[in-house]
Amino acid sequence: MIFPSLGLTKCNINFRRPKMSSNIHELTTRIARLNLVPSNVDELTTRFAKLNLIETAYLGREKIVIKSKMSKLEQLITKVGNLTLNNTSYIGTESQSHGKVWEREVGLILGASIEEMQSIDYISSTDLPSRLNRMHHVDNHCKATGSKLVCMGSAMNVFKHLKDDHTHLTIVKYKQRSGWKEVENTYQLEITGMLNEFFGDITYEDLLLLETSIKSLPPGRVDKATKDRVYNELKTGLQRKSGIISLNPKVDSKTQRRLQCSFNIEAFFHNFGGRCIYIGTGNKFYDGYLSPRIESKKRERRSTLKI
Repeated sequence: MIFPSLGLTKCNINFRRPKMSSNIHELTTRIARLNLVPSNVDELTTRFAKLNLIETAYLGREKIVIKSKMSKLEQLITKVGNLTLNNTSYIGTESQSHGKVWEREVGLILGASIEEMQSIDYISSTDLPSRLNRMHHVDNHCKATGSKLVCMGSAMNVFKHLKDDHTHLTIVKYKQRSGWKEVENTYQLEITGMLNEFFGDITYEDLLLLETSIKSLPPGRVDKATKDRVYNELKTGLQRKSGIISLNPKVDSKTQRRLQCSFNIEAFFHNFGGRCIYIGTGNKFYDGYLSPRIESKKRERRSTLKI
């Protein structure tokens, strides 16, 4: 599968040779990494044409039609290298948009169509339902991390999935650069039936009690003494009987009142290394490639809201 992320709706192409944008750099980087032989070029070009990437160009006032077939890969790279893409849908501009970009690409590589990925509810508890996972036929979750810590979202949802579902977890490990995130490795974990390994002796009722306590806090800033009284002591007690999961209450100075969770990826590999069913070097993921770099600054957190 080539360029699974390019769900482009429209591309405007011109040869005015503006400063090369980072999305073009991404595209040419991918082409170079494919190491295609000449027989593959027509297929690559056809894919570009289907995405409306290869259509028409403007040089001054003269309209130029780009031929839909090129005999050499170098010609294609040269053409693409001089283009400017507008309205692309895979370049992130916010600190957390990278996760959704890679999540969609993972889904496409696992067999879903662009339309099917777009139909998944943004707040769905499953990133890729089993019916759309045509490679493994199980629910798939995708998380991106720039550290050893993998943030899993709602502790209640994670508990339910591990208890009831056949589940895989894709981890995209990236390196934070000055203005972008760069993929270092991809991992596919088989986490079906690992409820005890993650949550230990914690029960669903334990989590419900802790989450209810957190949500009982009124809006506004909460002092440490109140946090300790309402939920921190309960959380500490549950953490002692947990597996590799860490419980992470999220309480801010406004209305956020959530119970999330995370785990240390190194601890997972140390204890359950056999559950890793795929490791990809760089941005490779099975028979496809994720966007190698995504424009995304390091997330800024307000120290006053830490708990």
